[in-house]
Amino acid sequence: EATEIYSQDISSFNINSWTEITLDNPVTIDASTQFWVGLNIDMPATGDVIGQDAGPAIDEYGNIYRYNGIWYSDFDKNWNMQFMVENPEGKAIDGLLGYNVFRNDEQINEDTWTSTSFVDEDLLNGTYNYHVIAVYDEGESDPSNTLEVVISQPIILYADSMALVDLYNNCNGPNWFTNDLWLEGPVNEWYGVTTTGARVTKLWRQSNNLTGDIPESIGDLTALEELHLESNEITSIPESIGNLQALIELWLGWNPLVSVPETIGNLVNLEQLHLGQMELPLETLPDEICNLENLEWFALGSSGLNSLPDNFGNLNSLANLFLQSNNLTELPASFANLEHLHYLILNNNQLTTLPDNFGDLDQLSQLFIEDNQFSYFPESFGDLASLDSLWVRFNQITSLPESFGNLSNLTFLKASGNNLTELPASFSNLATVNEIFLDHNQLESLPENLGNLSSVEVFVISTNNVTTLPESIGNMSSLIALFTNDNQITSVPESIGNLSNLKALGLDNNNISTIPESIGNLSMLGYIGITGNNISTLPESFGFLEADTVLISSNHITELPSTMFDNIYQYLWVHDNDLQFGSIEPLMGSVTGAFIYEPQAKIGNDTLIEVIFNETLSYTLEVSGDNNIYKWYKDGTLLPDQTSNNLYIENASSNDQGIYVLKVTNSTVPDLELTSNDIIVSYITGIDDIVVGNFEMYPNPSTGNSINISINDPEAVEEIMIINGSGQLVKTEKISDQNIVININDLTKGMYFVKVTYKDGQYQMEKLIVK
Repeated sequence: EATEIYSQDISSFNINSWTEITLDNPVTIDASTQFWVGLNIDMPATGDVIGQDAGPAIDEYGNIYRYNGIWYSDFDKNWNMQFMVENPEGKAIDGLLGYNVFRNDEQINEDTWTSTSFVDEDLLNGTYNYHVIAVYDEGESDPSNTLEVVISQPIILYADSMALVDLYNNCNGPNWFTNDLWLEGPVNEWYGVTTTGARVTKLWRQSNNLTGDIPESIGDLTALEELHLESNEITSIPESIGNLQALIELWLGWNPLVSVPETIGNLVNLEQLHLGQMELPLETLPDEICNLENLEWFALGSSGLNSLPDNFGNLNSLANLFLQSNNLTELPASFANLEHLHYLILNNNQLTTLPDNFGDLDQLSQLFIEDNQFSYFPESFGDLASLDSLWVRFNQITSLPESFGNLSNLTFLKASGNNLTELPASFSNLATVNEIFLDHNQLESLPENLGNLSSVEVFVISTNNVTTLPESIGNMSSLIALFTNDNQITSVPESIGNLSNLKALGLDNNNISTIPESIGNLSMLGYIGITGNNISTLPESFGFLEADTVLISSNHITELPSTMFDNIYQYLWVHDNDLQFGSIEPLMGSVTGAFIYEPQAKIGNDTLIEVIFNETLSYTLEVSGDNNIYKWYKDGTLLPDQTSNNLYIENASSNDQGIYVLKVTNSTVPDLELTSNDIIVSYITGIDDIVVGNFEMYPNPSTGNSINISINDPEAVEEIMIINGSGQLVKTEKISDQNIVININDLTKGMYFVKVTYKDGQYQMEKLIVK
């Protein structure tokens, strides 16, 4: 309980300044006792008492007002007081230096605060407890009473809120895809707006149907750190954008902007700038943009740029630069000053050369320069000591500099679609490279020491003119995938069997005729493709492969090794070979995915059989398989009595002449039908009717419009007949000269027979192929 120990009337005081009052009678205070000093103020009804501080220390004591004849103890208005205590020898503490202010028991001022007022900024919603300690020459006071402050809703700076209102009104706010609480709720709850204390610090309105011009008042958002307005229909950026010097991220890409204001160079704290994918071309950038010395990430892809400022190299904090899909024809000499550049994309421009000092970019790790018009690299290219990945597809590069082998950190190379004819001798020095893509070039050979690339895991040289794989390829011990498709390779080195880590091997569409026995050593192989070659036989070791994908179609393979029959495959392609049912029957049920085995080549050869009257014709076609079903056809008509692989005709007559075809199916191989080549049976009355070697015919096969026939004795010839594959006469020619030309322009592609009959009843027949 408090007790009043002294009071003194004050007759006058100074307004708006301190009035010093000395007590008429000094009061002795016990040092162990708390005490308060307050004011009782009697105010007339006409007085002006606005403002309010913390209230009286004790109700009914101190800071008491009489207003209009009524006393108030909690009506503490605009009155402040301080007091000091002296001992008999003078003041107890002298030399006030200032104050330390504490929020939630943590000091929040760095230096001693000398003013009696303090502003605590950037507070979020919450409850805060403040107290103050006075600092003197000889020590500090006890903590003051605690002041509790509750913030339930920060008050946003007026200029910030009005800038957002202008943006809403200027840029079609009512039709934004999302405009939740804009112009309605508290600013910090507007969709896409982030506030810190009283300031707007982030504004994200990307892909939201903003249209029109950004208002000048955007420049009032001076605390803004992130501004994302990409993917809208914004048409202009105001000069005031340069006021946003706190800005760290500015994304304006995917808008129909046609220019960038010079003031953008004022954004000295900017780290990210996106001006890419513009709907209309920017063509040029202001020189002032090169003042952004803190810029680390710069996107300018698809902006329609024709050139870069000469001083572009001043952006020496740049680490990531995106310049793809523009109209750049050259890079400024200063470009090599971008000493911190790590990631560079220049794809799809019209660049023909790189600066001679390009190798000075010794921090460059990722380089994309695809779809340009480069024909060579400067010798300094080999100085790119940090280069890890190089993408140079679809240029016109004919050779690589000898220094290329100095790229000691290169792990990935994609140089597809160029005009490379050879590789430098230093190429095999790329000791760290893991993946190499050289497909779709004009390489004719590979370095003999290719095997030095012992770290390479993926090697692709498809679609070149390579004829030989070096024996050293077997030393590429890390190789996992090797693709040499679409070359002119004639053989596979025995050393390929040393590639014990190989999982994928593509040898398709070459001129390979044999596969080495060592192929069976590739125990890790999961994929092998050798389609489109000239292979007729596979080694027995081929069946030792545990590959689940085996593609061997479009060769001349006549029989599969029996070692394959116990394997399980996911994909097995054996079509377009010379296989018969004996190689396919054992594999039925061994393929879990796609088993493609049809079509196969025709059985046998085109055959002409001349049968003499009343003799027996017996002709056999060997077709492997245990469950074969045979059907013979004559001139397209099924012969129901012919049910074996042997064509048997007794007592031959003229009715038996024609074109015979054997068709074979198999009850366990349902989707394949093997068909023989044509077997032409020609009836003659006697053996003496046949004439051999009396005429010549060329060209055969014929791809033109005519054939030439030369006859030894033209006067002995009755006529020349051309008969189609069905035995029908399609053309007749009389002859009067030793050399004649027959027009065959009206003949369709296929097989025909040219029959020369003589006046003595004899004849001669030759097969003609029309292409």
